[in-house]
Amino acid sequence: MLTEQHIRERLRAHPCAAGTVRERRSVVAVYGLQLAAGEHAWQPGASAPHAGPAYVIYEAHGSANTAVTSWVAARTGQFRDERLAVAAAARLEAAGLAVRLRPVGGPGVDHLGRFVVMEVLALADETLLALAARAGGGVTPDCDSPSY
Repeated sequence: MLTEQHIRERLRAHPCAAGTVRERRSVVAVYGLQLAAGEHAWQPGASAPHAGPAYVIYEAHGSANTAVTSWVAARTGQFRDERLAVAAAARLEAAGLAVRLRPVGGPGVDHLGRFVVMEVLALADETLLALAARAGGGVTPDCDSPSY
């Protein structure tokens, strides 16, 4: 688990550029952190940590040694990097699924710069809906293994 000390060290290493909008709003440092499934990181002001999979943004206000806030910017199926979203969509399309990409929320900022979270949506077509209707109990009639 990434502790408060780890997060504060990363914030100190990623100060906001002088004169930016974030600096004018008293944000002095910002850091984005990708948590894999099963990973945890400190969540300021909460008893439970952030849990992955998630992309979490941390902001230091005033100085990296004072107030820190955080929020989850992207969850499963959402990507901070549009190139990763396009690659995931291509893999799903290659598997025969209809896919759509859509932006989630407005632009965000982390230590790498501005970004827009993109969500990958697999669209249910008639074949998938028929399969889901037949699956009854999670096992398809065509095989003995559970369908996931």
